[in-house]
Amino acid sequence: MKYLVQLIYFNAGGGHRSAALALQEVIAQKHPDWSVTLVNLFEVIDSDRYYQKLTGFAPEHL
Repeated sequence: MKYLVQLIYFNAGGGHRSAALALQEVIAQKHPDWSVTLVNLFEVIDSDRYYQKLTGFAPEHL
């Protein structure tokens, strides 16, 4: 059975992306038939960067 896994993360300086990358690697080793992708939360909820245009900084910098 083929599984599609999306690991949702955000760049907030706390290693969230690094943890997601590590999970992606471990899953790929244990289940090579699974499809694992990383999803940056802020690229999904604000792909046009309206928040950054409005405030002058990205939300993950809070």
